[in-house]
Amino acid sequence: MIHVRTRFQRADPEHVARLAEFSTATIHEAQGRLGALNSDIKPIDRSMSFCGSAVTVVCAPRDNIMLQVAIHYAQPGDVLVVSAGEFAEAGTFGDVLGNAMKAKGLAALVTDSGVRDTDDLIELGLPVFSRSVCIKGTAKDGRGHHAAIRREGLDGPRGGPGRLEPAEVCRRVGRRAARGRPARLGCPDRRRVRSGGGSVRELRRGVSAGNILDSTPDDLDSLVDVNLRAVLHLTRILLPGMVERDRGHIINISSIAGIYNFFGHTAYHATKAAVHQLSRQIRNDTVGRRIRVTEICPIRVETEIFGRNLGGTPEALQLAWDTYYEGYESLTTDDIVASVDFAVSAPQRMNVSMIEILPTFQVPGGLTFDRREQAVEASGDAGALAASETVGAER
Repeated sequence: MIHVRTRFQRADPEHVARLAEFSTATIHEAQGRLGALNSDIKPIDRSMSFCGSAVTVVCAPRDNIMLQVAIHYAQPGDVLVVSAGEFAEAGTFGDVLGNAMKAKGLAALVTDSGVRDTDDLIELGLPVFSRSVCIKGTAKDGRGHHAAIRREGLDGPRGGPGRLEPAEVCRRVGRRAARGRPARLGCPDRRRVRSGGGSVRELRRGVSAGNILDSTPDDLDSLVDVNLRAVLHLTRILLPGMVERDRGHIINISSIAGIYNFFGHTAYHATKAAVHQLSRQIRNDTVGRRIRVTEICPIRVETEIFGRNLGGTPEALQLAWDTYYEGYESLTTDDIVASVDFAVSAPQRMNVSMIEILPTFQVPGGLTFDRREQAVEASGDAGALAASETVGAER
């Protein structure tokens, strides 16, 4: 289903003008170093800059039909902020749509996908920020039918889907920076989280830690807060609106760590197991309603999780890549996006309850049998030596 929202309270032009006087780095620092987009997204010309109300758009990867709809409804001065699943291997935007935006007086385009015809766009004078430059074309066959176009200004969403949109970042920066005060985002206080409307909600963030024997209290609190407590509260806030409308789809991106046990990250396994059970229980709580719940359970995906576990430094990130990814045919984020697209695109009568996603060359589980070579000394000396035979362990 396509959602197009055209009614919203626009930003005060004076606030927009005052915000435009600040550099993006200054705004980023003023709001507590939060709200910046991924550094992969760059202007196609270093001289480009803009400031304006955001029209946020969600497209399916390799499809830009929803972007065309957004251009039709956008108003002069609007900035199109387009998410296409971080898919860089497609030119989602080019000179044809650029001329259409220019003719309507739109201010700029920002996308996590690719663009093409950059020489023409630069000559056109339209600020364009993108993840990549790619000549590959896109389809217009409706693969974005489940996307939601949300039109919002700097004054923020009204009955939005409950997720933090780029427009929400602009709103908080615009309102507070214009008054000389820093904006704050990502407040963990549940009393300040307000209910939203949307039909699709994706809960996907997670953190990890080591063995329970060497985990600190802060490690455990962080795991529970991010991996479980946040998911529970977001579900509590968003689900009633879905029940009231008799329509909704919750997607929990969990982990096979919630289903299979393997060495290390004990508390992480526990929180993911809780999310696994929560995903199933929500179906019971909403039986008789047109509400779907999907749990995506990947194993090893090319992300920064191993690098963060090793310390998060550039050296640690490189070591993690060399150790866990180099030479392996690992999953990528594109694979996860494709699985979400499959679940959401399924007919309304069909609920995809759980998807396990593994690299072809990797299997979970295995059998470990420890054989005691030497009994523990009664005196409490060195301890027992053990020889382990592990079958099918992760490589």
